[in-house]
Amino acid sequence: MIIQQNETIVFAGDSITHWYGSHEEGGLGYCAMLSRALQRVPKGTQVQAHNRGISGNKVADLLARLDEDVLSLHPDWVSILIGINDTASASSPGTPTAEFECDYRSLLERVQSCTEQIILMTPFYFPGEGRGNKVESDLAEKIAVVEQLSRDFARIYIPLHSHFDGLRGSIPPELLAKDGVHPTQMGAGMIADLWWKAVEAQEL
Repeated sequence: MIIQQNETIVFAGDSITHWYGSHEEGGLGYCAMLSRALQRVPKGTQVQAHNRGISGNKVADLLARLDEDVLSLHPDWVSILIGINDTASASSPGTPTAEFECDYRSLLERVQSCTEQIILMTPFYFPGEGRGNKVESDLAEKIAVVEQLSRDFARIYIPLHSHFDGLRGSIPPELLAKDGVHPTQMGAGMIADLWWKAVEAQEL
């Protein structure tokens, strides 16, 4: 396991990361699942995992609280999943892509000043029949930004949307994300599994 004993990892993002908090707080999301798993494997590892997701956050919001909520913890690793609130929808114009890229780059530059062990995940949307879809062209733009930034900053890049998108037609959408955004326990488990496998695949 590339994450070593006694290291600190901070999971930063929005409601998808928070999802009722850490495993100690009874969290139900991928962060809580991973926090529990990191205490078990490998045997004896004592990883300090912190959930710093806040519902409704955009990249600019995370950037504004980065020093206090993330960097103050002196993390060895920072895992980031954010961007769906920046994406245009029927009810929101979202964040202009150029502004999104500028804020995200500023955020990563500041994280990189603390640690180069950065994990980036793309925002995702799993649309279903009868509900408003996120504007797919705008989501694609946001994902392209994250992918490009991952080349400049990330140790590990996880294309979540590509994975979820590949499941269309094979899994009923309500099993993974009832509203297309917030994962069910099954959806959170898939995110945790993809994260774990991506980290596990890295060489020391």
